[in-house]
Amino acid sequence: MLGSPGKDVYSDRIRSQRRIQAKGMKPLNRMLQATLAIGAAAVLLTSCSDTEGTPSPATTTGATTTTGNGSPAGGTELDIAKYVDAPCDILKPDQVAVLGTFEEPEAGQSVSGPSCTYTGADVLKDSSYEIVFVTNGSTYEEIVENSKAKPIHSESTISGIPIASSDGTDGLRNCTTAIRTSDKDAVLVQISVAKNDAKNNGQACTSAEKLTETVIANLKG
Repeated sequence: MLGSPGKDVYSDRIRSQRRIQAKGMKPLNRMLQATLAIGAAAVLLTSCSDTEGTPSPATTTGATTTTGNGSPAGGTELDIAKYVDAPCDILKPDQVAVLGTFEEPEAGQSVSGPSCTYTGADVLKDSSYEIVFVTNGSTYEEIVENSKAKPIHSESTISGIPIASSDGTDGLRNCTTAIRTSDKDAVLVQISVAKNDAKNNGQACTSAEKLTETVIANLKG
Protein backbone atom coordinates (compact mmCIF):
# COMPACT_ATOMS: atom_id res chain seq x y z
CA MET A 1 0.00 0.00 0.00
CA LEU A 2 5.42 -6.98 -7.18
CA GLY A 3 7.26 -14.16 -11.19
CA SER A 4 9.83 -16.34 -11.06
CA PRO A 5 13.37 -15.63 -12.22
CA GLY A 6 14.25 -16.36 -15.81
CA LYS A 7 17.33 -16.37 -18.00
CA ASP A 8 16.00 -14.54 -21.05
CA VAL A 9 16.13 -10.81 -21.62
CA TYR A 10 12.34 -10.38 -21.39
CA SER A 11 12.32 -11.82 -17.85
CA ASP A 12 15.19 -9.55 -16.86
CA ARG A 13 13.28 -6.53 -18.12
CA ILE A 14 10.15 -7.52 -16.20
CA ARG A 15 12.13 -7.96 -12.97
CA SER A 16 13.72 -4.58 -13.52
CA GLN A 17 10.34 -2.96 -14.06
CA ARG A 18 8.99 -4.52 -10.90
CA ARG A 19 11.90 -3.25 -8.84
CA ILE A 20 11.41 0.26 -10.18
CA GLN A 21 7.65 0.09 -9.71
CA ALA A 22 8.10 -1.13 -6.14
CA LYS A 23 10.34 1.85 -5.45
CA GLY A 24 7.60 4.10 -6.77
CA MET A 25 5.17 2.73 -4.17
CA LYS A 26 7.61 3.03 -1.25
CA PRO A 27 7.05 6.74 -0.64
CA LEU A 28 3.33 6.08 -0.24
CA ASN A 29 3.94 3.19 2.12
CA ARG A 30 6.40 5.19 4.24
CA MET A 31 3.95 8.08 4.40
CA LEU A 32 1.15 5.74 5.43
CA GLN A 33 3.24 4.04 8.12
CA ALA A 34 4.28 7.37 9.59
CA THR A 35 0.71 8.65 9.63
CA LEU A 36 -0.69 5.60 11.37
CA ALA A 37 2.19 5.22 13.81
CA ILE A 38 1.55 8.63 15.36
CA GLY A 39 -2.22 8.49 14.98
CA ALA A 40 -3.02 7.21 18.44
CA ALA A 41 -0.77 9.75 20.12
CA ALA A 42 -2.26 12.65 18.22
CA VAL A 43 -5.82 11.63 19.00
CA LEU A 44 -4.93 11.23 22.68
CA LEU A 45 -3.62 14.79 22.80
CA THR A 46 -6.69 16.05 20.98
CA SER A 47 -9.02 14.33 23.44
CA CYS A 48 -7.42 16.27 26.30
CA SER A 49 -8.38 19.64 24.80
CA ASP A 50 -11.69 21.46 25.03
CA THR A 51 -14.16 19.84 22.62
CA GLU A 52 -17.14 22.08 23.31
CA GLY A 53 -18.61 24.30 20.58
CA THR A 54 -18.80 23.85 16.85
CA PRO A 55 -15.74 22.26 15.24
CA SER A 56 -13.94 24.48 12.75
CA PRO A 57 -13.49 23.21 9.20
CA ALA A 58 -10.13 21.62 8.48
CA THR A 59 -7.55 23.82 6.77
CA THR A 60 -4.76 23.20 4.32
CA THR A 61 -1.43 24.86 3.66
CA GLY A 62 -1.29 23.74 0.04
CA ALA A 63 -3.19 24.46 -3.13
CA THR A 64 -5.89 21.92 -2.33
CA THR A 65 -8.67 23.31 -0.17
CA THR A 66 -10.77 21.47 2.37
CA THR A 67 -14.34 20.67 1.50
CA GLY A 68 -17.17 19.25 3.56
CA ASN A 69 -17.61 19.49 7.29
CA GLY A 70 -15.02 17.00 8.41
CA SER A 71 -15.56 13.58 9.95
CA PRO A 72 -18.88 12.87 11.66
CA ALA A 73 -18.97 11.00 14.96
CA GLY A 74 -21.30 8.40 13.48
CA GLY A 75 -23.05 7.85 10.19
CA THR A 76 -23.31 5.05 7.66
CA GLU A 77 -20.97 2.14 8.26
CA LEU A 78 -19.54 -0.09 5.55
CA ASP A 79 -18.71 -3.73 6.25
CA ILE A 80 -15.20 -4.69 5.13
CA ALA A 81 -15.17 -8.17 6.75
CA LYS A 82 -15.59 -10.12 3.48
CA TYR A 83 -12.48 -8.49 2.03
CA VAL A 84 -10.11 -9.07 4.95
CA ASP A 85 -9.23 -12.55 3.65
CA ALA A 86 -9.63 -11.65 -0.02
CA PRO A 87 -8.65 -7.99 -0.46
CA CYS A 88 -8.35 -8.20 -4.25
CA ASP A 89 -12.03 -9.10 -4.53
CA ILE A 90 -12.85 -5.43 -3.85
CA LEU A 91 -12.58 -4.63 -7.58
CA LYS A 92 -14.27 -6.55 -10.37
CA PRO A 93 -12.19 -7.50 -13.44
CA ASP A 94 -13.94 -4.94 -15.65
CA GLN A 95 -13.29 -2.22 -13.05
CA VAL A 96 -9.60 -3.09 -13.01
CA ALA A 97 -9.51 -2.96 -16.82
CA VAL A 98 -10.92 0.58 -16.74
CA LEU A 99 -8.08 1.69 -14.45
CA GLY A 100 -5.33 0.59 -16.81
CA THR A 101 -3.05 -2.32 -17.66
CA PHE A 102 -1.60 -4.24 -14.73
CA GLU A 103 0.30 -7.30 -13.70
CA GLU A 104 -1.74 -9.87 -11.79
CA PRO A 105 -3.28 -8.18 -8.70
CA GLU A 106 -1.32 -9.21 -5.61
CA ALA A 107 -2.87 -9.69 -2.18
CA GLY A 108 -0.62 -8.92 0.76
CA GLN A 109 -0.40 -7.75 4.34
CA SER A 110 0.66 -4.16 4.96
CA VAL A 111 1.49 -2.57 8.30
CA SER A 112 -2.11 -1.35 8.43
CA GLY A 113 -3.92 -4.50 7.32
CA PRO A 114 -4.77 -6.67 4.30
CA SER A 115 -4.03 -5.06 0.95
CA CYS A 116 -4.25 -5.55 -2.79
CA THR A 117 -1.62 -4.06 -5.09
CA TYR A 118 -2.26 -3.37 -8.76
CA THR A 119 1.17 -2.84 -10.32
CA GLY A 120 1.27 -1.13 -13.71
CA ALA A 121 2.40 -3.41 -16.53
CA ASP A 122 4.68 -0.74 -18.02
CA VAL A 123 6.71 1.13 -15.41
CA LEU A 124 6.79 4.31 -17.53
CA LYS A 125 3.18 4.62 -18.66
CA ASP A 126 1.01 2.47 -16.38
CA SER A 127 0.25 3.81 -12.91
CA SER A 128 0.02 1.58 -9.84
CA TYR A 129 -2.65 1.40 -7.15
CA GLU A 130 -2.96 -0.14 -3.71
CA ILE A 131 -6.11 -0.67 -1.64
CA VAL A 132 -5.58 -1.27 2.07
CA PHE A 133 -8.15 -2.44 4.61
CA VAL A 134 -7.08 -0.80 7.87
CA THR A 135 -7.65 -3.33 10.63
CA ASN A 136 -4.71 -2.59 12.93
CA GLY A 137 -6.74 -0.40 15.28
CA SER A 138 -6.15 2.91 13.53
CA THR A 139 -9.37 4.80 12.82
CA TYR A 140 -10.40 7.12 10.03
CA GLU A 141 -10.46 10.02 12.48
CA GLU A 142 -6.85 9.34 13.49
CA ILE A 143 -5.73 9.14 9.88
CA VAL A 144 -7.44 12.43 9.04
CA GLU A 145 -6.09 14.22 12.10
CA ASN A 146 -2.55 13.29 11.17
CA SER A 147 -2.90 14.31 7.54
CA LYS A 148 -4.16 17.84 8.20
CA ALA A 149 -0.65 19.30 8.44
CA LYS A 150 0.40 17.89 5.06
CA PRO A 151 0.80 20.25 2.08
CA ILE A 152 -2.13 18.54 0.38
CA HIS A 153 -5.20 17.76 2.46
CA SER A 154 -8.90 17.82 1.65
CA GLU A 155 -12.05 16.31 3.13
CA SER A 156 -15.31 15.54 1.39
CA THR A 157 -18.01 12.88 1.08
CA ILE A 158 -18.93 10.35 -1.58
CA SER A 159 -22.48 8.97 -1.40
CA GLY A 160 -22.63 10.18 2.19
CA ILE A 161 -19.37 8.47 3.20
CA PRO A 162 -16.58 10.73 4.56
CA ILE A 163 -13.30 10.64 2.64
CA ALA A 164 -10.02 12.51 3.04
CA SER A 165 -7.21 12.83 0.50
CA SER A 166 -3.65 13.82 1.33
CA ASP A 167 -0.06 13.84 0.15
CA GLY A 168 3.20 14.87 1.77
CA THR A 169 4.42 16.75 -1.32
CA ASP A 170 2.29 18.23 -4.09
CA GLY A 171 -0.33 15.58 -4.87
CA LEU A 172 0.69 15.42 -8.52
CA ARG A 173 2.21 11.92 -8.70
CA ASN A 174 1.17 10.34 -5.38
CA CYS A 175 -1.95 10.54 -3.25
CA THR A 176 -3.76 8.58 -0.55
CA THR A 177 -7.52 8.75 0.01
CA ALA A 178 -8.96 7.43 3.28
CA ILE A 179 -12.52 6.13 3.52
CA ARG A 180 -14.46 6.06 6.80
CA THR A 181 -16.01 2.60 6.98
CA SER A 182 -16.77 2.56 10.72
CA ASP A 183 -15.51 3.91 14.03
CA LYS A 184 -13.07 0.96 14.21
CA ASP A 185 -11.66 0.59 10.71
CA ALA A 186 -11.08 2.33 7.38
CA VAL A 187 -9.96 1.77 3.80
CA LEU A 188 -7.06 3.50 2.07
CA VAL A 189 -6.82 3.98 -1.69
CA GLN A 190 -3.33 4.88 -2.91
CA ILE A 191 -1.99 5.78 -6.34
CA SER A 192 1.53 6.12 -7.70
CA VAL A 193 1.30 7.82 -11.09
CA ALA A 194 3.65 6.63 -13.84
CA LYS A 195 5.83 9.27 -15.46
CA ASN A 196 4.20 8.99 -18.90
CA ASP A 197 0.64 8.38 -17.75
CA ALA A 198 -0.97 11.41 -19.39
CA LYS A 199 -4.45 10.62 -18.02
CA ASN A 200 -3.42 10.67 -14.35
CA ASN A 201 -0.24 12.75 -14.28
CA GLY A 202 -0.69 15.97 -12.36
CA GLN A 203 -3.94 14.91 -10.71
CA ALA A 204 -3.13 11.97 -8.45
CA CYS A 205 -5.70 12.88 -5.78
CA THR A 206 -8.48 13.25 -8.35
CA SER A 207 -7.62 9.80 -9.72
CA ALA A 208 -7.47 8.27 -6.24
CA GLU A 209 -10.87 9.74 -5.39
CA LYS A 210 -12.34 8.39 -8.63
CA LEU A 211 -11.25 4.88 -7.64
CA THR A 212 -12.51 5.56 -4.11
CA GLU A 213 -15.98 6.12 -5.54
CA THR A 214 -15.85 2.64 -7.10
CA VAL A 215 -14.62 1.06 -3.84
CA ILE A 216 -17.45 2.69 -1.85
CA ALA A 217 -20.05 1.53 -4.35
CA ASN A 218 -18.72 -2.05 -4.12
CA LEU A 219 -18.69 -1.94 -0.31
CA LYS A 220 -22.29 -0.77 -0.32
CA GLY A 221 -23.19 -3.64 -2.62
